Amino acid sequence: MTPTPSVQIGEWSRITPDSPVVGSVLRGALLSAADRELLAELEGRVSLRITELRTGLAISVGPHIGTVSLSCLRLVVMPKIRIDNLMRMVAYAFELSDLVVTETRSTYTTAEHGLIDLLGLSLLRSVERIARGGLLPDYQSRCEDLATPRGRLDMRHISTHPRQATLRCRYDDLTVDHALNQAVAAGLRLAAAMMQSVDLRLDPWRGRRPRPRGDRSPHGPGSQRSSAADRPWW
Repeated sequence: MTPTPSVQIGEWSRITPDSPVVGSVLRGALLSAADRELLAELEGRVSLRITELRTGLAISVGPHIGTVSLSCLRLVVMPKIRIDNLMRMVAYAFELSDLVVTETRSTYTTAEHGLIDLLGLSLLRSVERIARGGLLPDYQSRCEDLATPRGRLDMRHISTHPRQATLRCRYDDLTVDHALNQAVAAGLRLAAAMMQSVDLRLDPWRGRRPRPRGDRSPHGPGSQRSSAADRPWW
């Protein structure tokens, strides 16, 4: 399958089939019915305008950045400011700590991957930074039928089921499989689904769950009572 060509344009810019370099991609390009439907949905919400000409497509954009995938091309609208400064602005707007996007060995750019890929990469790098110190566990209340007692026995259930070979127990389990970490895992899965780059899409699935901080569970990973903290969390 022939890869879809990418066209890069800066915010507050306009390109046409006569533009140098990118003009060759726009020359003779045609919008599909699905493309026109997508652009109609975006109209009034973003400053992107794509006009069909006799010779191809003319594209103009105002104060917006991002990526739009059409049938004939992939449009990447790049910011005028440096990407690290942009990420600091995003972090400030959402009251986050600095978003980690690039490292010394990283070559990812908005031109190559688009802003969505960089946001997904930023999420991945932040999760890796947290995971290196150990995921934060939390106590979760559980109610299970067990072969041996654990925690508090449910005497009412036991008295009404005298012939049952197990005991209904209620206990608190220390685990990393709780709502906060589940939300982080869901964010990684969503990022992997939305990323354009195949390499970046694979990254969130390559991680392994490290041992949680201060694992105070009375049963080790080899025990039959190993809790959810001993299982992969994504």
